[in-house]
Order: sequence, then structure tokens, then C-alpha cells
Amino acid sequence: MRRKPPASVAEALALHPEQIQHEHDLEWAHWLFQGVRARCGGITFRTRAEYRADVLRDWETFAQETFAPVIAPYLLAAWKGAVEGDEALLFSGNVALDRQLPGSLVTMSIDAGEVLLHDTRGAKYQGALGKFRESVEEGMTAPHLAMVWAGLGAMFQVPPLDLLCEYLRQEWLVGTRELALITTPQGMLSFVGLAQKAMHHSLSLFTVGQGEVQQQA
Repeated sequence: MRRKPPASVAEALALHPEQIQHEHDLEWAHWLFQGVRARCGGITFRTRAEYRADVLRDWETFAQETFAPVIAPYLLAAWKGAVEGDEALLFSGNVALDRQLPGSLVTMSIDAGEVLLHDTRGAKYQGALGKFRESVEEGMTAPHLAMVWAGLGAMFQVPPLDLLCEYLRQEWLVGTRELALITTPQGMLSFVGLAQKAMHHSLSLFTVGQGEVQQQA
């Protein structure tokens, strides 16, 4: 597997969507999530709709109410901390998700996080994720999927835009697993579109320092 060096937030924002071959470049990451897709009934995106238009409305609501204001800022902040070898933002992000997500979503997010953490236990040189893993194994914290993925993303040198896109792809695939004929969202509701919007929102947070990222997210 050929790894790309981590990109800065500003560099990622400069990329045009057509230049980023997410589906191809992140196939290995998609493989990592296979246990989550097989064993989890959902992460944090849920829909009971049967038709594409209704599913997309639920997806837009998820993006506006859960992903953009809650998950994305903490995912990016935790990734940045893990890249710098500081696991503190993995822990603080985990606590924040406990507090800001509805109870039912907390349970699903943690269930998915436990699966992904278990499935990647043999990975080498885990850095900040390794310390987070030790805390989970000692029963000191319960891992949200976003925090596990942030640690893995740092370990595998995933650029931040790709980090968000892959997270969104898994939310969609797990949330629509029973809707085989529903194609992935396009345009502004696509994984790239939503990820870019979240990046623009978080860019100023990254420029003012890690402590303020945590405070403002």
C-alpha cells in the first residue's frame, strides 16, 4: 500500500473534487470498515425512508444537525492531535461525543468503534491510537468510531479531506444497508461536498491552535 503524506487543511481545500480519487485511493480503508458494515446496524445516520428523495432528506438532516456541527470538528481535531503524537484530543473528543450525541446514537457509535478497534488491533506503530486503545482495554473509556478512525487516519497518513469522506461513506453504507437500490448522494450532499463544507467551517479552528479547536467545536 502506497501512503501519501498528510496534507494540511488548507492544501486539502485547494484540491478540486475530480482530482481526488477517493473510491480508489481509500479502498484499503474501506476494507478496514468491513466488520463495522457487517456487524453494526448503524453508526449515527439513521433513516426509515424507502425512496431516494426521502433518504436524501434524512441524509441532509444528519449532515446539518450531527455531522457538521458535532462529528466533523472533533474528528478533525482528534486527527490533528494524533498526527502530532498527542492522544489528548482523542480522549476529549470521545467525552464530547458522549455529551453531544443523543443517547441512542452514542450507543451505536461506540458499538461501531469497538468493532473497528478490535479489527485493527494487530496494526503496528499505533502511536496516539495505541494509548487510546490501552485506555479502552483497561475499561477507562468507550471508543466512538470517529475517534478510532481519527487515530487510524493519523497512523496511515490519511489527509483530512479523505478522512472525512471515508467516514461519511461508512455512515451512508451502514445507514442504507437495507436499501440496496439507493445510489450514493451527489452534488452538495455527496461525501466530497459535505466533507469540503466541513473543512471550510473548520479551517479557522485549525489556524488558531489546538486548544481553541477543542473549545469552539
